[in-house]
Amino acid sequence: MYSLRLMSGLPHNMNHLSTVKRSTGSRSSPNKKKSSVTPPRSSTPAPRPKNPKRRSKAPSSNDVAKICGLVDPFCSHAMGSKYPDASSVKTLPFTVQFEQILSSDAEGELGALLAPQVGFSPVSTTSVVGTVMTQTAFPAAPVPVLSGAQKYRIVSCGVILKSIAPLLTASGMISVRSIPSEVGTNLTLITGNSYGVSQVKNIPLVDLTDTGIIFEHSSQIPTAFYPIETSALVADWLAPGFTPVTVYGQGLPASTSCIHLQFVMHLEYFFDDGSALALATTPAPQPQPWLTDTSTKLTAHLGNYFAESSSKLSTYIENYALTQLKNFLGNSVSYVAPLLLGI
Repeated sequence: MYSLRLMSGLPHNMNHLSTVKRSTGSRSSPNKKKSSVTPPRSSTPAPRPKNPKRRSKAPSSNDVAKICGLVDPFCSHAMGSKYPDASSVKTLPFTVQFEQILSSDAEGELGALLAPQVGFSPVSTTSVVGTVMTQTAFPAAPVPVLSGAQKYRIVSCGVILKSIAPLLTASGMISVRSIPSEVGTNLTLITGNSYGVSQVKNIPLVDLTDTGIIFEHSSQIPTAFYPIETSALVADWLAPGFTPVTVYGQGLPASTSCIHLQFVMHLEYFFDDGSALALATTPAPQPQPWLTDTSTKLTAHLGNYFAESSSKLSTYIENYALTQLKNFLGNSVSYVAPLLLGI
């Protein structure tokens, strides 16, 4: 006869069985050890060795929102967004948002200069003769500057254009141009439909339903602070980190309200220590290399982006940010997918 017992000297996960022949004669020798079943080892697995290649800190679930907040002015996450900054500077986030109607003249033409700034209105309607737009001064600011503000920096800036002309008379062409200029002396006289610019978009007025425009960064450092504008003259304007955009229309219905313009600009105010609002300021978030790198790539990729729909523009930015995060995480789709869903 044969009996079964576990091999006591083998690992618990092998569970090999062996056969031992039982003695058939007299009682076994007293020096011979009795056979016994060795208890199996604990089923708890040994801890895995640490992977030296694993990142010490993975991005949080708000990564896509952080990127969109720095790049997309139409994103809800842009409200209250601040530049990541390693300095101890405290700022107060603020959003400038207003609406304006652009009307055609008796010749069926219109023009507008959109120049981001704080101190005066960033939108100046112009007189148009032929294709030449002439602008001399910016009007008063539609949103007053916060009391005690010394400097500011713009996080993101954009505009949405929509036709409000009667459908049956909405004729003509709207030309949108991004001007690669950082000084106002080059903006007093502009050809509205020129092609010697950074970005070009020609849209029939009837198709101008929800056109989103993101202003392009200038060659200056985006995180630099700029003084509040004190001169309303166009010739004295200096780019505060973003370049201007022009809107020119021709062949439009004469003397008609043609375009509804919605301007939005997210910025940070810097206050003197003696100001009352200085108590409301907070430090900037600490810089994270992956966030800065992804935002920079996205900004450079967009340039001055023109989209037929502001919602499509936001979707495009989210998808691009998601792709960059997947690259950062090694295509970890299972982790990144919930980020876009807000899980």
